[in-house]
Amino acid sequence: MNIKETINNVFAKMPFKGYAEKIPAEKRATVPMLDKLIPWANQIVCGIAVVLVIIIIAASSGGSPKALAKQTYKLTQQAYSAASNPSKAAALFKQLEKLQAKVEKLSDDKQLVYMMEVARLMGSDFGDLPDIGGIDLSFASGTANKQADFTFQLTDDGKGVIITGVSGNPRTVNIPSKFEGIPVVEIDYLAFADHIGITSITIPNTVTKIGRYAFSGTGITKIVIPDSVTEIGLSPFDECILLTEIKLSDNISRLYLLGGGESIKKVNLPKKLKEIYGPLFWNYDELTDLIIPDTITNLTFYKFVKANDDYTQFEYTPYNKDEIQTTFRGGQKLPIKTRQRLKQLGYNGEF
Repeated sequence: MNIKETINNVFAKMPFKGYAEKIPAEKRATVPMLDKLIPWANQIVCGIAVVLVIIIIAASSGGSPKALAKQTYKLTQQAYSAASNPSKAAALFKQLEKLQAKVEKLSDDKQLVYMMEVARLMGSDFGDLPDIGGIDLSFASGTANKQADFTFQLTDDGKGVIITGVSGNPRTVNIPSKFEGIPVVEIDYLAFADHIGITSITIPNTVTKIGRYAFSGTGITKIVIPDSVTEIGLSPFDECILLTEIKLSDNISRLYLLGGGESIKKVNLPKKLKEIYGPLFWNYDELTDLIIPDTITNLTFYKFVKANDDYTQFEYTPYNKDEIQTTFRGGQKLPIKTRQRLKQLGYNGEF
């Protein structure tokens, strides 16, 4: 069965049959990204195809990839519910089509995040599908645990190793503590970015610094940042859509936006934390367990002001006393006692 037949057959079996026929077959069969799907169309099974067709339609659908995925999921559910009302269902389908322009503007890696998030929301597993447009969607295999598995460079003084990337497509990453006797001291900017197949990363206690977006777009579900780390950059867990738990080093004194978002349920604040820059828990809709050690007696909150053209440098300024802070906005499921503790630490904003 070719891709056009698959799409037409799926539409014929979907609950909103009755308005789907109003959409020209050529339009259904020529949605954006179709050319990328043709090489493996014959491998699509019906159950996955139902979800896939919805994703194709929406993905041919900026904003956050996860926000767009939520819209897609919501509209799809509404369309299913409107099966007995063809005109309403058709209107909902048009809204899905309007998402197309937004998703088309996303980069390839963010389109991948979008598709994975839609798949997660719809309860489908895309792990076994092959490449789409050069982006590997298959589950990774093996472990990266020796020097040859990584790309790296020396620190300026030559006394430490900086991890800059990983070779191949491992499922598990165990970073060695030393390369040829020289300690691994830093994980660089974007070091593991977009390796969606990586589900586990172990960091040695020789590492003292983690760069911006270091783990962004990976498939990690939990991560422990060892107490040797004293500095962590902006949004290290950006678009880690499967991440549920973060254990931060207790020796970090300042934090920026962590990233990760909607799946995260548990995070700790470091014992030595003194300053928070920007919205730390943006869109942490599922966060219910925020550990705040007794050693923290006061926090200073900073707001974002501006960034340079290539977003490598950021400027912040402390909130004025009469300004409403947004540092913990998104923590809507935090317990009342946790919110009370944050208020005691100087937070005056909403959750």
